[in-house]
Amino acid sequence: MQREVRSQRGQLPVRPSQRAKLWAKLLLTVLVSLLFVYLFLQGIDLEEVADALVRADYVYVPFALLLFAASLVPRALRWQVFYRPEAVPLRTLFPVLLVTYAGNNLLPLRAGEIVRAQLLRDRAGISRLRTLGTAAVERLFDFAVLGSFVLLGVFLGNIGFAFAAAGLLLAGGSLLGLVVGWAFVRRPEALEGALSRRIVPQAWRERAKEYGELVLAGLGVLRSPASFRDAAALTVAAWLLEFGMYYLMALSFSLGESYLTIAFAGAAANLALSVPFSQAGVGPFQTVTKEALLRFGVAANAAAAYAIALHVVLVGPVSVAGLLVLWATLQSGSAMVRRAIVAETTDPVA
Repeated sequence: MQREVRSQRGQLPVRPSQRAKLWAKLLLTVLVSLLFVYLFLQGIDLEEVADALVRADYVYVPFALLLFAASLVPRALRWQVFYRPEAVPLRTLFPVLLVTYAGNNLLPLRAGEIVRAQLLRDRAGISRLRTLGTAAVERLFDFAVLGSFVLLGVFLGNIGFAFAAAGLLLAGGSLLGLVVGWAFVRRPEALEGALSRRIVPQAWRERAKEYGELVLAGLGVLRSPASFRDAAALTVAAWLLEFGMYYLMALSFSLGESYLTIAFAGAAANLALSVPFSQAGVGPFQTVTKEALLRFGVAANAAAAYAIALHVVLVGPVSVAGLLVLWATLQSGSAMVRRAIVAETTDPVA
């Protein structure tokens, strides 16, 4: 009989095979981060980067943090729109938002979304399936905006083929995904019909059906033009505020670039940050930020120092806040996280 390890508070079994999978995922994210850290270190002088970090004018950091905190408000309001017609109060959503950010930063493969699904089921009675579907649709809105800002770089300077292609692919792909989602929402029976065709192998149909139902569960925002408009407007507002934070951090390092240039670099960096195969985005975020700024003539050492400081300010405070919220408000917080992690390894839909 396979030995089971139980959590002290949650009393949920964690089999050795499940633990091995978790360690394998963590190792994968660490290896990817190390690869990008190596790429980031190419072409820079660490002593000069350290000197730039010391000489930066950090008087702008408190105002940058205020802008980032302000950007969380439209994100929480967007969650309210996604969960319509249920009226989930902000006093429930905002703490979960902070915990989700902390989870995405600290757990492998951005497992904060799994924690979010568990918390909202326990605190608001929302099914995990719907929350995970909502998270997928949320990514489409975010990628559409981020891809558009990356494409904006084409009009600012020579950003190169890779950035332009990535922006076009993500912006166009996200918009296409929203259109396809809208079509399935209008005719949900079309999903089963599409999966029943021979183009989908029989062995994949059940799994594809599960994933399809997951996404459809979160597509409620596309049923109403008003909900779609509200979600889109809140998405743009959130990113404009967050890019404002990036711009203030750029002032700290005297980069001398415009808001739009910093927004282009920030959008590209966040697309890299959204890739799950890195631990807390360490490596990809710094590498892409540096490369994006190099396209506009920013010195490599200054760009590297800015990328390091920006990532610390972006990830550190919200992670600490999320952990404090979890510790202060959730008596069974550790058990919930354990259940979320166990579910992520055992639930095929998760």
